[in-house]
Amino acid sequence: SAATGSGVAGMRVEVKLSDALKIEPATFAVKAGVPVTFVVTNTGNQTLDSLTVSDPLLPSPAYTISCDATTLTPGASTTCTAAPGYPLTQSDVNNGNRSNTATARAEDPDNDPLLAPDSFDLSLTQAPGLTTVKSLDLGSITEFSSVGDVIDYDIVVTNSGNVTVTGVVVADPLADFG
Repeated sequence: SAATGSGVAGMRVEVKLSDALKIEPATFAVKAGVPVTFVVTNTGNQTLDSLTVSDPLLPSPAYTISCDATTLTPGASTTCTAAPGYPLTQSDVNNGNRSNTATARAEDPDNDPLLAPDSFDLSLTQAPGLTTVKSLDLGSITEFSSVGDVIDYDIVVTNSGNVTVTGVVVADPLADFG
């Protein structure tokens, strides 16, 4: 993304998001604090000062985004880090992605502001899964000796995946046996 200030034509700031948001599917879980870093590069021909990065998903004061450098000479880059990281939600996982736009702000030598937004789309691996455990519920019964004795079972279904599952129906071919 590029932006030009009102005083200096051709001065640009680019915001690039690092690979910090890549999440290995095997270890993915909804959690707070997924690391977010931004790489900001001065692609213009003059020094920029007072660099900040804002992100609507990481509003202050609950979150802070700090940059290794707040002054960038032409061609220089810096890394900015959000703390704490972005809290992935169950809704993010259910949707399969999280889209966002972050904006870098800096001032040119005339103190004119430059704004440069950059967007990213984080793809999240959806892994639906159910586990079912059927167990005999003996209760106070110690033996079955007569035809017609009722055998009770407990059936427990657990969402073992990472997405919300609705409309679960348990069917047991022996439930209506008789």
